[in-house]
Amino acid sequence: MALTLDAAKSTVIDAVFKEYLQTIDYWPGQVMLDYSLMLHQAWRPLLPMLPIGAGIRMLDVGTGYGLLAAELAANIPISINGVDIDPHYVAGAREICASLSHQGVFVPGSGLSFEVGDISALAFGDAEFELTMVREVYQFIADPEQATRELLRVTKPTGFVCVSDNDDGFYLAYPEPSEAFRRLHRAVDAEQSAYGDRHVGRKLSTYLSQAGFDILAVTVMPEARHWTVTPDDPERRFLIEQVREAKDRLVKAGVIEAGEFDRLVAELESEPVGDQFRFNARVVVVGRKPAG
Repeated sequence: MALTLDAAKSTVIDAVFKEYLQTIDYWPGQVMLDYSLMLHQAWRPLLPMLPIGAGIRMLDVGTGYGLLAAELAANIPISINGVDIDPHYVAGAREICASLSHQGVFVPGSGLSFEVGDISALAFGDAEFELTMVREVYQFIADPEQATRELLRVTKPTGFVCVSDNDDGFYLAYPEPSEAFRRLHRAVDAEQSAYGDRHVGRKLSTYLSQAGFDILAVTVMPEARHWTVTPDDPERRFLIEQVREAKDRLVKAGVIEAGEFDRLVAELESEPVGDQFRFNARVVVVGRKPAG
């Protein structure tokens, strides 16, 4: 059975997740789910092209609130284990998917479970999954080689892996970002470099290949947007609040002083608004584990 998405079910899923978003009082969870809802719109056209078939067992690493798992289970009989390192997300995924199940959104034969787990030490046996998916995780891990070895271990021979992540090298904007924005971005990059990599997209296929996967496809999923930004623009407010949330981490890491951080955020808030263009992209890599 090939995967075909039911547009009516997608509408219901979006509504349920957006409603849940309004109830979250955990700031990282608000940021993550809001971002996931935006990103998922770009993923939907790509899903029917991936090796997702009826009856398979799939591992979704970095499942977050379970949006991808819910979409797939609503359209095809599939067994999905969702794993995330944040217990808040796991609890939310269980709650949301229980609600969707109660509404009869999932097709018969689907099964979803969510648990806390670490990509670098997955709590599964060898060769358990026909498909392993990892999205927006590699940029946050310190040892990508170990993580990729774990993906190879839990994937069945001839099974597939799909890995996707950002790469800041793709980012373009007009007007050019201000000096305040660039300085804050450099601070975030420096802090994250201790445990992750904001340029990991270009490296994904190499990590998979060196771990032992055969590379079947590499593509870039672009995101381009033009909009007129107003002083109360929700995305602008979201960006500023996201930056504010990072203050303690950045100061503790020694990449910026508290006084300079406050000054740069104040400059960011006072910047003129108006027409803006932005382009970004993420790399998607599909691999297969050899038979022997």
